[in-house]
Amino acid sequence: MKLNLTRIFIILLAVVFCYSACKKTATKPVSTSPITDADAAKQIALSLNQSLTGQLGGANINDGAKAPSSIVAGKKTKTVNSLNPLCGYVIDTAYTHLVLPGDTTEWLSGKFHFVYNCSSSYVDGYTVYDSLKVENYSPTFLDEYTNVQNYTFKATDNTYQSATLNGSIVTSISHEGITPPQIQNQFTSVDCNYQLKGLLIVNGSGTTDITAGTATFTSEVRESDGPVGSKTYVVDYAGSIQYLGNHQANLIITGGHTYLINFVTGTVTQQ
Repeated sequence: MKLNLTRIFIILLAVVFCYSACKKTATKPVSTSPITDADAAKQIALSLNQSLTGQLGGANINDGAKAPSSIVAGKKTKTVNSLNPLCGYVIDTAYTHLVLPGDTTEWLSGKFHFVYNCSSSYVDGYTVYDSLKVENYSPTFLDEYTNVQNYTFKATDNTYQSATLNGSIVTSISHEGITPPQIQNQFTSVDCNYQLKGLLIVNGSGTTDITAGTATFTSEVRESDGPVGSKTYVVDYAGSIQYLGNHQANLIITGGHTYLINFVTGTVTQQ
């Protein structure tokens, strides 16, 4: 049933995007989360990887120095390999979409701003701002999810086999349980901010790999198990992801443990 699939998707995203994780700096609710630090480390690292590789829509580092096909579909635009470089060419679009699948309303909106950059006589990368907001509403819940990409991708030479990436990715997810008529019975929100510095992306082997660079992150989780005005618990997290190559990275929890993440197998090993 589409309602169930939609709700499950949004809830899973709320878990995938760094839901419970790094060093605790405030009091948690009495009921403890089943997610361990190792689980959270995996979810934080893999969620960032999903954003970078286009699994959440928008720009995709696997595509090299070109705009996402889903955005430019139907547009008569040149490609990177055309004779005339696209230096300074801009793709700027906003979109909205409303779905009424039975008892759930889904509202999707976003903005995509993409600029081709050039060095010398050839296109060597792009700067992208991509935001997406999804809202799912029914008589019993309200789920909201926002993902914002804002970074510059720059090829190191005209082979496009390696590139650097600098910028940021920000996510915000919330879930509100509702008891009819319109009374909040539970609320959870998760905000994450990733700062991407010097990521070195290598495509030469045919499989994109991030071989160097660091992504620092901060996040805040808010939880309330009652109506509006009930006590809210706030927990802040911080740490960094250090890319090692061979599809691996160390995720370091500030004041806590270090975890080795394997992006191919999804395994997490405490160091």
